[in-house]
This record gives sequence, structure tokens and C-alpha cells, in this order.
Amino acid sequence: MVRLKHKLTPPPQPPARGVKAATFRLLLDTAMALIKVDGHVPSVAEVAARSKVSRATAYRYFPSRGALVTAVVDTSLGPVRSFVSSESDGRARVHQLFVKTFPRFKEFEPQMRAAAQLALEQWALERAGLLDEEPYRRGHRVALLEHALAPLAPALPAPLRDAAQPGAPPRAPARPRRASVADATSGRGE
Repeated sequence: MVRLKHKLTPPPQPPARGVKAATFRLLLDTAMALIKVDGHVPSVAEVAARSKVSRATAYRYFPSRGALVTAVVDTSLGPVRSFVSSESDGRARVHQLFVKTFPRFKEFEPQMRAAAQLALEQWALERAGLLDEEPYRRGHRVALLEHALAPLAPALPAPLRDAAQPGAPPRAPARPRRASVADATSGRGE
């Protein structure tokens, strides 16, 4: 199992029922629609205004854009994240994962792009020391791919298999060796 360098952002827990659940859903649906139409991550205040809900109420449900996007992605990819396959054949399992995930990715592409946009924006702000909110962290695909590829693990070359083990030191990617004049004259460069 691969260890991530960071903790994933947990989705906010929606209220179970009643007015609070309806307000949460209204804010979430509005955010998803804004992302789909405008193609960017709206501020919580913008979602509140479009939903005709007070900013204070909106911030109670979604204290940051990261929390808002986490809820959007969780809603969009919830069924994908719960992927479990009983297939014992690795190729069939990976195919099953693709068949299940790609239609959702296509349907919710604007939301996925907005999540990537926010993650990159916050990464840059964090590196510059200017991020003033909890960053949005992605990475759920790692567990999905590990599950799908598990039957293929014995067939993987040792360096790849070892890199996926917990506690394994990270390996630098192999750099291709540059051909030299000596390689060209000796026939090794072909």
C-alpha cells in the first residue's frame, strides 16, 4: 500500500434531515451548478448569495473553499470511491474500474477540473507561505488503483512491487542513459 505524503481532506458530514439537510443540499447543488457553468471554484460567499442564504449560514456548513470542493467531489465521485471488485483477474478488475469510473468522470468533469484548479492554487500559496486556510488534499485514486491492481502485484517487476509496499523508501525514477559518440561507434546506441 502506498503512503500519501499528506492526509486527505475529509468531506463535511451532511446533516441527516430537516431544514439543515435541505440548506446543506441547496448550497452543495448551487456550488456544483456554478462550477459547471462558470468553470471555476466559487467562493463560499458567492454560493451563499446565489442560494439566497446568509454568508454566516453558508460558512457554518462550508468553512472554506476546500471544504466546499471536498463536498462537491465527494458527491460527484462517491459511488466511484466505494468501488470493490470480486474479480480475481487483474485485467478484468482494472477494466471494471474503468467502466465504472469514466462515465462519472465525464459527467462531473467540470467539478474535477475545479478540484484540480483549487489544489494547484493552494499548493502554490502554501509553498509561498501565503495559504490562510486548510488546504484541499486529493489522493483517493491511490486506494482505488491499489485495489484494482492487487491481483497483478505478483506479476509486477520487483522494483515496482517493492515501491508499493508500506515503508519502502521512495525510488527516484530511472533516467534514460544518454547515447554518446562511443555508443554510436560501438553499436550500443541502437
